[in-house]
Amino acid sequence: MLRSKILCVLLAVLFLLAPASACAWFGSLDTEGKWKPPVYTCEDDKLVSHTFTTTKHSYKFKRKCNVSDNTQAYVTHFITESEWTPDGKLVQKTWLEVYPNFSVKVEGYSKTDPWAYGTECTVTDFYYTIPSSGFYLEERDVYHNLLEEYTKAPYIRTISAIAPQRYNLQQELSHMPMQPPSEIPIIYTPEDNKTYFLGTVPIKIKYTPAWGLSWTVQYREKSTQPWQNVVLTTLIKNQSTSGNILTGNFNYDKPGNWRFQVACGYPGSPSSAWRTITILPVPKMGPFDIKKQK
Repeated sequence: MLRSKILCVLLAVLFLLAPASACAWFGSLDTEGKWKPPVYTCEDDKLVSHTFTTTKHSYKFKRKCNVSDNTQAYVTHFITESEWTPDGKLVQKTWLEVYPNFSVKVEGYSKTDPWAYGTECTVTDFYYTIPSSGFYLEERDVYHNLLEEYTKAPYIRTISAIAPQRYNLQQELSHMPMQPPSEIPIIYTPEDNKTYFLGTVPIKIKYTPAWGLSWTVQYREKSTQPWQNVVLTTLIKNQSTSGNILTGNFNYDKPGNWRFQVACGYPGSPSSAWRTITILPVPKMGPFDIKKQK
């Protein structure tokens, strides 16, 4: 019995001597014994490192936060890692330095690297990871609300934070070529080797809008003649994109053989196979012999 009492006393002493920082992230208790969340005062995100390769641009940011509660003040950080690839996809993940299981992931796309060039990007989705146990409910709410700043407009908050370094990043990128995307657009219509009468022909193409679409169109009047490049400006009418599908009409202005191929709108991207069609003149209708009835 005496040993048990001594052990309890020793444990109580060790608890009192433990450093306050050991429980700093759990806030403090108020006079009624309820958990009181700490107060965060955070600076802007700052770029701490970056890496450029021909297939990916990577960035790492830190955001310093001063935290205070009833008992002490301390410093912590939010860590953010961002990536952009030449196919236009971007991903950003942010987490708490001490508790990485509190995080948020943002996904989107931009034709060019928005961190390096400040170009507009589109956010497609974001995901939270919040532990369901092991923390006070109020504590989870605090960290969720802080992470929520990374999902509110303009969403990719680190893009504006990197603005002072943007010129140097662009200079660095100007000395290294980017790997063009390997994706090849898919032509659904018109079908290959089909014949149409002079006029409009429906088109339907699947592609990645973030990269745009590059066209090569050629024409020859007869099959014995060489192909000649044609300016695309007036050939496509009623062009529109929904999701990743482009639709519209080819407005062929003369009979003969036509062919085209498409590629992502980045120099060096692979092109689709040629799609060839034949355009015939519209048949002329002869006069009708109308006889008067007696």
